[in-house]
Amino acid sequence: MCCCGIDIDLLLKLLGPALSIVTLFLAWKIYKNFDVKKQYLNQQLLIVNKLASDIASNEVYFTFYLRAQPPPNYSGNQDLPRSITGYRLDFFSSTMATDVEKFPKVFVQGRYITEVFPFLDYRNNPLLPSKIAKCLRELYYPLEYTLSISDDDLPDNYITLSPIERKNNDPLSSFLYPYQDSKDLKQKSENLRKEIIEWLKTYGAEDINF
Repeated sequence: MCCCGIDIDLLLKLLGPALSIVTLFLAWKIYKNFDVKKQYLNQQLLIVNKLASDIASNEVYFTFYLRAQPPPNYSGNQDLPRSITGYRLDFFSSTMATDVEKFPKVFVQGRYITEVFPFLDYRNNPLLPSKIAKCLRELYYPLEYTLSISDDDLPDNYITLSPIERKNNDPLSSFLYPYQDSKDLKQKSENLRKEIIEWLKTYGAEDINF
């Protein structure tokens, strides 16, 4: 075949080896990029699995303070007693079951929030999917020692969170610091759980004990 004085068949024969090399190079680049992406996603999967495992195994002391109802003809001259109920619970079972109407406020007893929820340290991990990291950052709060709460400033009903292994000889461990509204904490915990489950489902994980 000849076109404008150029033998196309001859040209293809001459360019054939070069085209094969280019095709092979492109295929290698695609494979290499795919392999790098696969390795990256596998690392993400390991991080998310480790986060989910750490959350599931994170136990916290949830203490519920409930002010007694005033009796008939109550004068208001003395404080009503509070009933105090403490539970050793994991993060999701406790926040999901919280009666946000009865216990509207949450306080932290300890130095900082990551003493109570260590898994919040994952929030700055560069491999963590951005939506999950966002949920962790919404749960994180840098507690300020200057905002410790006196008993007179506490609401009638509230919840305190404290780490399981609290250092009782540490004077800061007896201070309470404002953390979140119960409603917000419950919603943010549900958002975190939902994002982790949905992300894991992208890997085909349908039956998740979380």
